[in-house]
Amino acid sequence: MGSKSRIAKYVAPFAGGMNMVSHINTKHNGPIIAADSHEYLIEMWRALLSGWQPPGQISREQYYAVKNNQNEIPHLTGWVGFNCSYAGKWFDGYVGVGRVKSGRVRDYQLEAINNIQRQIGDLDGVQLLCTDYKELNIPDGAVVYCDPPYANTRQYRDAFNTAEFWYWVRELSNRCTVFVSEYTAPGDFDCIWSREITSGISGTKTTSIESLFVMKPE
Repeated sequence: MGSKSRIAKYVAPFAGGMNMVSHINTKHNGPIIAADSHEYLIEMWRALLSGWQPPGQISREQYYAVKNNQNEIPHLTGWVGFNCSYAGKWFDGYVGVGRVKSGRVRDYQLEAINNIQRQIGDLDGVQLLCTDYKELNIPDGAVVYCDPPYANTRQYRDAFNTAEFWYWVRELSNRCTVFVSEYTAPGDFDCIWSREITSGISGTKTTSIESLFVMKPE
């Protein structure tokens, strides 16, 4: 068998904004699977990777028109729902051009377009799947990076069962190398890395400690 066939698959069951996927794809020679259960998000990525150019600016009126007709153009819905919304949360309020506390003007939608354009070239060859993490067919020996909705924080579009997720990670860890990005983890997991994360929009900032966990060896 060729050398490439012996390289472990890299799997991201919660692909989201594809930041980790695009980074790994520039370092990893093996196949990469990027999955997410959010159908509009995956439609957006499929369109972008096929050459679709998102609109330069979505007005407030257009934002709510898309929100109220989500099935009309699924990939546009994905774009507007995340990239034209407050803090990137699914239809959590319109954001366009605004002035931060320092007085500087920020065009949040333009920033999103620029960020995406930098990513696209680094996603070449990535396999996109729209599926729940529990239904994902993950091959033995894969390297799996999980960035689920954080526990005890504001939920995403759909409810997320954190206890069920950790049980799944335990089972999968018996045959794969699984990394989980979270703030905290159950006692049978080790923290192997952490850093302080500062995020903010409209001039407000919040700080948290993001960590990477793996299951403790038996």
